[in-house]
Amino acid sequence: MTYLITDYFLSKYPGPFDIRSSRDGVDDTFEIVCLVTNQVLASTYYWDEEEARYIEAMGIATALNFMLHEEMVLEEGSRALKQLLTDAPGPYSLKRGTCEYRGGYWAVACKHEKDGIIQCYGDFSDYANLAIAILIKKSLTYADRYLPREREIPSCPESDLILF
Repeated sequence: MTYLITDYFLSKYPGPFDIRSSRDGVDDTFEIVCLVTNQVLASTYYWDEEEARYIEAMGIATALNFMLHEEMVLEEGSRALKQLLTDAPGPYSLKRGTCEYRGGYWAVACKHEKDGIIQCYGDFSDYANLAIAILIKKSLTYADRYLPREREIPSCPESDLILF
């Protein structure tokens, strides 16, 4: 099933992916966009949490590029993805919900994010929105598992240092 969803997704949104600022009604947004087709996959909405929504959108775009194309396009994207994985750790799941203003959505949620990291709005029977949500979930899980992490250098108390 996952291969069918991935094939369907790539036929509609071959990537690579990036983000752009936009506006939806009274909300400012960061849209996750397929650069080949110029189609919007999903958006993060904000009024006053611009940096957090930027990290979510850039992190998701980078996770999609990392999983589907095995590339990290920008250092900035890599930093955003690492921050997103820290702020919204897995395991990731899908939730279905309805917004009073935008209608039905599929959300990608992490273990402590009640409303989800991002929502893909549209009719519940719309296979494209479900495929987008599934691939975002899958790409975050993939990045969490395979993203190279910087090694932590253990600190050493001065008393343990040997000077020659």
